[in-house]
Amino acid sequence: MKMHNAYYLKSLPHLDFKDFFMRPVKFKDYIDLYDYGKDAEVVKYLSWDAYLTLEEAKNAITPVFLERPQNGQPAAYALVHKADHKMIGTCDLMHVDFAKKTAEIGFCLHKSYWNKGYMTQALDALIHVGFCYFNFKTIFIRHLKDNIASKRVIEKNNFTFLEESYDEQYKAILLSYRLDQDTFFKTHPKKKDGCHGKNRL
Repeated sequence: MKMHNAYYLKSLPHLDFKDFFMRPVKFKDYIDLYDYGKDAEVVKYLSWDAYLTLEEAKNAITPVFLERPQNGQPAAYALVHKADHKMIGTCDLMHVDFAKKTAEIGFCLHKSYWNKGYMTQALDALIHVGFCYFNFKTIFIRHLKDNIASKRVIEKNNFTFLEESYDEQYKAILLSYRLDQDTFFKTHPKKKDGCHGKNRL
């Protein structure tokens, strides 16, 4: 399989919206990561515990986010609020398999920005990056059964439900979904324009 270039894995397209924009996570974002990552309600359904100190967030941001391109995975997107100039969340493609052309999406958002439609927009944009920039054929996503907010975001982005399963890591029931490239472009025909040649990996 062709070697994947770390430069292109970290040089993702800048994505712009009315109230926020998306760009790859930077080291300085650890301050904002701590601001929402210390909130137990925000991380309630995630695989990591709330940060107890700013130093914990500082130590986590490099291995969790910044080292992804050198490990053959796409950079994670930071959602940056235009009015506040703060990173208010992340949205990323993880567990990427370039041979099978598959990936999974993960996301997290500061509680102060819930219920504004931001993550629905961010997810739609990241899906487009996955299918257009990287030419993935299928994108998966999961949420804990009790996480109704994530379920709504996932359903708004037209994922198809796959199954319920018990996850040993979470010690809880996870719901899994998938979205295929063909299905996405059938429902978003204009987004297919200009995709050819964009996958530079």
